[in-house]
Amino acid sequence: VPSYLDTHRIVSAAAEAGCDMLHPGYGFLSESAGLADACDEAGISFVGPTASTIRKLGDKVAARQLAQQLGVPTAAGSAAPCDSPAGVRAAMAGAGIHYPVMLKAVGGGGGRGMRPVARDEALDEAFAACQRECAAVGLLGGVFVE
Repeated sequence: VPSYLDTHRIVSAAAEAGCDMLHPGYGFLSESAGLADACDEAGISFVGPTASTIRKLGDKVAARQLAQQLGVPTAAGSAAPCDSPAGVRAAMAGAGIHYPVMLKAVGGGGGRGMRPVARDEALDEAFAACQRECAAVGLLGGVFVE
C-alpha cells in the first residue's frame, strides 16, 4: 500500500516515462489534492477535478451542506460531525432517521471509514472501528451518519 499512495514516486515515474496525463484510478488517489498539485507542478495533466475542487469536497459534511445549498437531493443524515455514538444517536433523532444507517468518515474516500449499522446494538463498535480506520490512514477526523 505505501507505494500505491506515494505521490512523489508516482509522479516521478510518470514524468520519467514522458507521460503528459495521469489518471489516478479509483479510490484514495482520485481524491488526493496533493497528487493533483504534484501533477500540475510536474507539467502533467491530472485526469480528474482540480486540487481546489478536491479540497472543497474532501470534507464530506461540508460537501453535503454545499449540495443541499445548491438544491441537490441528499440522503437524510447528520448536519455536523459526531464525536461519539451518543452524538450519532442524537443526530439520528434530530434528522428523524432510523436503522439501518451508514457511518462515514468526514474525510473518507475509497470506502475507507465507512461502516453499515443495522441496529443500535452494533453502533458503538462500528463507531470505534470507523475512528480506528481513519486514524490508521490519516483521514480527516470525525464521523457522520446517513
